[in-house]
Amino acid sequence: MENKVFDKVVTHSTVFHSDDVFGVAMWKLINPKIEVIRTLDPTPWKDDPDAIIFDIGDEFGAGKYDHHKKEKQVFRNDESKTPRSGIGLMWLDYGHILCPDEISWKRVDDTLIYGIDKADNGVAHNLLSSCITSMNPIWDGEGTPEEEEAQFNLAVDAALILLKGVVDSANASSRAPDYILSCYTGGPVLILDKYCSWEAFVIQDPRMKDVCFCVYPSKRGGWNAQTVKKTLGTYDNRMNFPEEWIGVKDPERGIHFSHPKNFLIGCYTKEQALAVANEAYELGSAEYSVAYSV
Repeated sequence: MENKVFDKVVTHSTVFHSDDVFGVAMWKLINPKIEVIRTLDPTPWKDDPDAIIFDIGDEFGAGKYDHHKKEKQVFRNDESKTPRSGIGLMWLDYGHILCPDEISWKRVDDTLIYGIDKADNGVAHNLLSSCITSMNPIWDGEGTPEEEEAQFNLAVDAALILLKGVVDSANASSRAPDYILSCYTGGPVLILDKYCSWEAFVIQDPRMKDVCFCVYPSKRGGWNAQTVKKTLGTYDNRMNFPEEWIGVKDPERGIHFSHPKNFLIGCYTKEQALAVANEAYELGSAEYSVAYSV
């Protein structure tokens, strides 16, 4: 990991892809005043300590942050052995400037950088990467360097908005566990007075092993009671809502919405949502519940 913040970022000119576009966006997020240089000859900046060069291409003098030369490739630990692209290599060394917490750094690496790495190395298509590539000048357009530069800048602006959102979300998620733990007083129901990204932490952390339902304020108004999944990426709940509640409204209990997939119930008040969660736990059968103390 490096702490250097550069004044110049140098990448290739001509046709752009998600790799170089997001790489520049990354540095603009770190240093909004950074100078962006697009060229096929990085020689003038090779010895400049204030410049970082990436993704130029081996024939133009590949550096540390260039993945085009096989012996310089750094591979991800996945089944496809995907090489890291230019931004993937820079994220290894400098991503912690944006995401100091290892969990948030990895979240951005897994959810955003990984897809760019795969697309840029021809491992798998990525919709986001395809959208960025489509922002290149069309074949029968003006065909001028000014048009190319304008389209590149538009793509960087779009990538910057997306990257900032992913980074901010990841950093916020890494702050959530402390808040969740401060709210939890034990038992099968977790009550949050404001919504945060709680699911991954509650599912994975052993301190949350007894939680079967989470109650929190809905951004649409009112309060939600939500099931806790057994594991990430599955639809199996630690405990289900009773079948007769699924997909119907129940004014007596204050239920104005019940998701047909049996994971979310919307109520008018906090007290109603809490009562629904507690009643669901009392009515739940042991076969649904895995939340037992060890």
